[in-house]
Amino acid sequence: MEGPRALFDRARVHLLKERILLPGIGVLVRLVGEVRRAENERVHALLSGWLSQDMQQALEKLLAVPDGKRRSRSWNGCASRRPRPRVECWPRSSSE
Repeated sequence: MEGPRALFDRARVHLLKERILLPGIGVLVRLVGEVRRAENERVHALLSGWLSQDMQQALEKLLAVPDGKRRSRSWNGCASRRPRPRVECWPRSSSE
């Protein structure tokens, strides 16, 4: 999924390309938010229809935030501490 900034930029580019009068920034921000909410609800409904009751309960348990905590138990912060692999865009020449 794209973030709100990317959707805002794409909407703005589309409106300009189609020569449509741009609404105010606040209006466009609200529209992007409404579209994202509607799409999130649609995807949630679609995916939740595929899960068994047991699977839904297991996922809800993983996402539950304990009292006094800011994150669920399933989040341990590892993703932010993982070293990123070095990516080479092209092979190095032997003279380097």
